[in-house]
Amino acid sequence: MPASATPAVATDATPTEPTTVPPPLPRWRRSAMVQAAALAGAASTGPSLVPRTWLGQGITTAVSVLGGLLLGWIVATGLTVGVVALNRVRQATTPGQMRQPLLARRTRVVLQRVGWVVTIAGVGLLLAWGRQGRIATARLVGLAPPSLTEDTKAALTALGLVAGIAGMVGLIWGLWRLLGRGLGRGWVGRLVAAVAVGLTVLALVQWVGVPAVINAMRASSTARDAQNPPDASAPTSSLRSGGPGSTQPWSALGYEGRRFVSGGPTPQRITEVTGTPAQEPIRAYAGMGSGRHLDQTVETAMAELRRTGAFSRGTLLVVTPTGRGWIDEFIVASVEYLTSGDCATVGIQYSNDPSWVAFAGSREAPQQAGRLLFERIEHERSLLPATARPRLLVAGLSLGAFGGQAPFSTPQDMLRRVDGALWIGTPRFTPLRSQLTDQRQPGSTELLPEVDTGRHIRFAATPEQLGIRADGSAYGPWETPRVAYLQHASDPVVWWHPQLLVRQPDWMREDVGADVNPGLRWIPLLSYWQTTMDVVMGAKPEPTSTGGHGHLYREEVSHAWAAILGQPPERAAAIAAAV
Repeated sequence: MPASATPAVATDATPTEPTTVPPPLPRWRRSAMVQAAALAGAASTGPSLVPRTWLGQGITTAVSVLGGLLLGWIVATGLTVGVVALNRVRQATTPGQMRQPLLARRTRVVLQRVGWVVTIAGVGLLLAWGRQGRIATARLVGLAPPSLTEDTKAALTALGLVAGIAGMVGLIWGLWRLLGRGLGRGWVGRLVAAVAVGLTVLALVQWVGVPAVINAMRASSTARDAQNPPDASAPTSSLRSGGPGSTQPWSALGYEGRRFVSGGPTPQRITEVTGTPAQEPIRAYAGMGSGRHLDQTVETAMAELRRTGAFSRGTLLVVTPTGRGWIDEFIVASVEYLTSGDCATVGIQYSNDPSWVAFAGSREAPQQAGRLLFERIEHERSLLPATARPRLLVAGLSLGAFGGQAPFSTPQDMLRRVDGALWIGTPRFTPLRSQLTDQRQPGSTELLPEVDTGRHIRFAATPEQLGIRADGSAYGPWETPRVAYLQHASDPVVWWHPQLLVRQPDWMREDVGADVNPGLRWIPLLSYWQTTMDVVMGAKPEPTSTGGHGHLYREEVSHAWAAILGQPPERAAAIAAAV
């Protein structure tokens, strides 16, 4: 062979040399993952709608860190694959020539160092911004600022959770690699191993983990439902469920039912506060009972209304409770004072789980409860002479507001069928409220939407706002029937919605409310998770002289009922103080 042929062989082999394609970049990916996790964890400490407990903040930070790790891995892996693909394209388009990698090793090292500098500076700034924001948020809602001890406990909680979950992920990863080696090193073996491990983990979570958590929570709720509230005893009045002549025993009412029927003002107390003669209010309640279906619970409540003579009272109030069957005392007692006891209130239990668990388990349960009870009462009331029918009011708080609005297809349908309504802390996903908010008049905000110039339906965060339009001018006469929506700007239950994942809501784009930190910003994914934790583990704000913050509604409830029933604010103030 001629000597000149030797270089030709080497040249033909050059394009297939492995040095022309950069190897994977595992170290770069790990750095990107850690950096993204650190930034996500620091960002999670920023201001929220309401302050969080140290435990809530720790869980929020832990999940944010894990989300940052996943996002960093996705981005870094995508960039790595892209770099490798670009180098292959460059090699293929210039055959026979040596090409340098698109990112040389020195360039990668420089980029990593710059990334760490930016990350460390960013984490420091985010932590400082977050602490100042949390201090400001706490002060806005009347709570003490978080201490350094609480911040330390939150950080340790986050580290512990991240370490535990990372350990489990490591075990799963190790199992995948071990199984993959047994099946071969090709992509088919890796895919089969990944599917096998994934299905195993999914089965354990679905058939072992989730049932164990749900059963533990239900066992706890059932045990609580069997207990008596502090200082509660069976009524001695026949006008209360569980009292003499009741269709159901005291033990069948459940924890919240027993609390409800054993409370409330006496006729003497009503007279003392209002200065008018009063009668004893009726309180009817039906618990879930043992194996009782929802329609049976409704029929039990109807039997209690007939037995107590509720349809002969001047006012009949239908309240849809929250998840555990809880009925807010401000909703009921305010009406009892304002009507001098000439009223009857009814509610039924549809779950013994906390509201967020009841909602996650079945969104239909509160809607079915609200619809069935209202429609049965509506039918019974329609059988009476028009002049003898009691005034029909409806109300609900939180999940109760969601279920209580289920009987009505449109705002006009609600106005046609009730004499007044009070919806408090209504979740954003409630169809009727969403319809009203989306169709609000131009110039009004999502925080306080204006509907049909406030003729029948009004939104407010404070008692004063019930009479003020979006532009600051006074509303005209409030025509009957009257419907009021109370919603605080700082109430996470009102503003939580899956759209927070990917879209900035109007209430964040507009001027924030008076009790919301102006530094609150929308961050994709993170804002959704933060608001979720505000709903589940937010701290309880302190009530003020005119009402509350967050998901706490107090004196403003009495003022709203007074306005709905056409009574002066001065009377509402005295009643609110009494309740």
